[in-house]
Amino acid sequence: MRENFEERKKMLHDRYGAISMEDRRQILCKLRKRNILMYRQLERLKHDLLRLESKRVQCELEGNLAQTEAVENKILKKKEQFLKVLTQNKK
Repeated sequence: MRENFEERKKMLHDRYGAISMEDRRQILCKLRKRNILMYRQLERLKHDLLRLESKRVQCELEGNLAQTEAVENKILKKKEQFLKVLTQNKK
């Protein structure tokens, strides 16, 4: 399960391209200036990703495999949304 999650996460990064931290910072800065609603949506997605990641680790430590898999699927969906919005605003 863990390997599958990592592979799917890597496939997302490959599909949407690698965005460096500097590029992300510039995209977020531009969004903050011209589209505050999109900027807040991205910030909310980042917050949700951090929350879900901590929940995934907690479920792994407890040994709850079914809930861990459900959380991993949610993480991948949120990550795809986040990367999609970043690449759309990269231009």
